Amino acid sequence: KHTVLATGAVQRSYRTFKNKSKKALAKAMENIAASIDSKATLRSYRFENLTSVLDPLKLELVYDVPDAAIRGGDGLMVFRIPGLELPDGSLVAKSDRENLMYFFRRKRIEVDFDCTIPSGFEVYHAPECLVVKDDLVDCTAGYEITGRGVRLRFRYDRLCIEVEPSDYRRLRKDLLRICEYLKRPVVIERR
Repeated sequence: KHTVLATGAVQRSYRTFKNKSKKALAKAMENIAASIDSKATLRSYRFENLTSVLDPLKLELVYDVPDAAIRGGDGLMVFRIPGLELPDGSLVAKSDRENLMYFFRRKRIEVDFDCTIPSGFEVYHAPECLVVKDDLVDCTAGYEITGRGVRLRFRYDRLCIEVEPSDYRRLRKDLLRICEYLKRPVVIERR
């Protein structure tokens, strides 16, 4: 189950779904699931506050991703959360910057991702919690393990609109740390 709190341009885009027919909406949700993982099969979707502009819009997608886990030997399997990446990560490809970096607005991403591991397995390892907080970025991420359930809570706020060249390396370090965290796998083992 993938729950997204839509903000900014994403929220505006998602609110147009209220004008679609049931069939067109179902197709759009299938496309979103496929954009998360090309092997995803949508099981269901649900919106909260789709028609209310005063309340935050949430989209909940439930989908299956066959063969999401890769065998690691000795009864171990490894998987990453499908499709979870930090769009801002592509902004810091250069090690240095000579000019001011300007964004039109701050950015917020909130994702809760719940998955169920196969019966007969338990979590062997999940990454430790991540906290990155300064005047440029505020990000927390962490896994919660409950029986066969694994939940990742991810909250990211880019607080800055302008980044001076002198602050760029700090922003780069923050974003690379977050991107690296999102690539860390969860390891499960056969009981």
